[in-house]
Amino acid sequence: MNLYLLLIQHFFIIKKCVRFIIILLFSLTISACGGSDKKQKEAPTPSQNFAPEAFAGDDQTVVENSKVVLSGSGSDSDGSITAYLWQQIDGVDISINDSDQAVANFIAPPTTESIAITMQLTVTDNQGASHSSSVIVNVTPFTSTSWEPSPISSCNKNENISPVAVYVPDTLTEVGHQMHEPSIIFSDQTFTFFSREDSEQPFISKIYLIEGGYFEAVDGEDKSLIFDDGTHGDLIAGDGIYTRACLYVPEYLFPERDYLGQSNLIVVNKKYRGSESVETLTQNIRVNETGLFISLGDEYNLRYKNPWALHSPETCKACNTAWQLAGDVFDFFSVTPREFIHGAGYVRVHDNIKGTGFAPPCENNSYCYNIIDGKAHQRLTGIIWNGTPELDALNHELGHGLIGVASSNFPAEGEAAWNSGDGMHHDADITVNGELSGPFWDPDRGWPHSVVLENEQGERFETYLIKDADGQFKIKPLDDDFRTWDDILLYIMGLLDATEVTKTYYKLVNPSLTDCISEEQHLVCTNNIVEAEQVIEFTVSDFIAKFGEWSAPSFYQPHNITMGVLNISDRPHTNAEIVWMTKLHREFAATTPPSTPWFKGTTWHKATRELSQININASSLVEQNK
Repeated sequence: MNLYLLLIQHFFIIKKCVRFIIILLFSLTISACGGSDKKQKEAPTPSQNFAPEAFAGDDQTVVENSKVVLSGSGSDSDGSITAYLWQQIDGVDISINDSDQAVANFIAPPTTESIAITMQLTVTDNQGASHSSSVIVNVTPFTSTSWEPSPISSCNKNENISPVAVYVPDTLTEVGHQMHEPSIIFSDQTFTFFSREDSEQPFISKIYLIEGGYFEAVDGEDKSLIFDDGTHGDLIAGDGIYTRACLYVPEYLFPERDYLGQSNLIVVNKKYRGSESVETLTQNIRVNETGLFISLGDEYNLRYKNPWALHSPETCKACNTAWQLAGDVFDFFSVTPREFIHGAGYVRVHDNIKGTGFAPPCENNSYCYNIIDGKAHQRLTGIIWNGTPELDALNHELGHGLIGVASSNFPAEGEAAWNSGDGMHHDADITVNGELSGPFWDPDRGWPHSVVLENEQGERFETYLIKDADGQFKIKPLDDDFRTWDDILLYIMGLLDATEVTKTYYKLVNPSLTDCISEEQHLVCTNNIVEAEQVIEFTVSDFIAKFGEWSAPSFYQPHNITMGVLNISDRPHTNAEIVWMTKLHREFAATTPPSTPWFKGTTWHKATRELSQININASSLVEQNK
């Protein structure tokens, strides 16, 4: 009996132990299964302080080189937030601005593929407890449709900032350097103004457009102020780049205008949006019948500091792109930036023409360049750099390519030569017309003081030299005759045979004028008669006697010139830029007068008296090379 009771007692003891073990194991299991998300709160402190809560914002997707705003926040149920800290925990290294603030920002890094950057916000309360939250920023490469300037109707000065704005500090390196982004817009779009300054509160000069019209600011604030405080489109406070976003030109100026150009800004009537198209060849290359549109990326940032690198035969990446796409078919390249940089020029690569005074110093009639792709490209005569998207110097620079001026000491030596000035241009005191000479200059002061003729109504006109039917030398207001290449120059180009040039030309040595008043910029005359100490006659026969008969290799065809039009940028061109550049180049190369002129100068076909035409159809050239 005692044994039976003893067994019963042990049974209950074992049962209690088993129950205790089961409860203990269940408790441990519950503790081990506790989970966490990206918002991990700390446990209350012994004093029962509850940890704050951080929120890093929603995940976002942005374009490379754009400004990324990290909009974080924090809350604390039993105290206050005393510190914020943004840190990068994954992805390509970047630098965070205002990392100790709730709202921070950084510049999305350049990339050729989509990448992710993880940012973490940690908030700390007044008793030292903290909590963290993370956000993922997806960065994508910009593509041909990735950016257009904001419309006037919805522009926010701190949003839709151009993806190339990050490069402005490296582009505008000297005080006083300024730029518009974009420089070509539609009439319902906005632009951003940038300026390198050393003042604490500079002002923009009001950009005068037409009588009674100025640019405006969408926000309605003082439109002449620019900022370096991280607002109004400014990326980085205190970096010396003063900025103003959401500026525009009033639309009421455009009812009867196709475009308006002034102060390094071109505004195209919005009715032309989408009027020109391009074919996308790669992410950075587009093409149409007037040329190539090439995004050079970082390389384009040299446009102010060293534009030579963008069009030198040894470093011209856009030229290399054109050769790769179309083959060795170009007589000339014309390189044009998407904005106003100024300083047009011509680079001689080969001069294959004989009998015009050219004397290339290296073999194969070359000027000794190691061309970028290592090939000879014997057909390439030269490269034109257009310093502005207005193309106002294109005729002039192409004239340099075909004429020189390489024929020095003609018709006589020294001051009697037709290029006695700088050697590269024709003097204004000859009766040879063409855009390689300027207007008639003040005989005493010379360039840049032009002679203007004032009529009875007080109107003033720049002038050029002629010999009238009575044999009198006179100055005449500039007209289309002045802008048309004279017969002797058409001979030098290879467009006329020597037998077709019958004119006699004249060089005036030490010309003089009467009834003139000298002003700061001009010599103002009411008498158009010109006298000279000496008058030298010359003809095309004199030219041939000095320089020999004209000749050229068979591939040189001046009646049909192939020119590679290379529109370059750091980002893909906007639709307004494509429309503008397409219409200008099409008109320059047109063989019939345009119904609505966009190109301000004389077309090549007209300047050469319809003897030469230019093929700029890049789409066709690329297709033929496939």
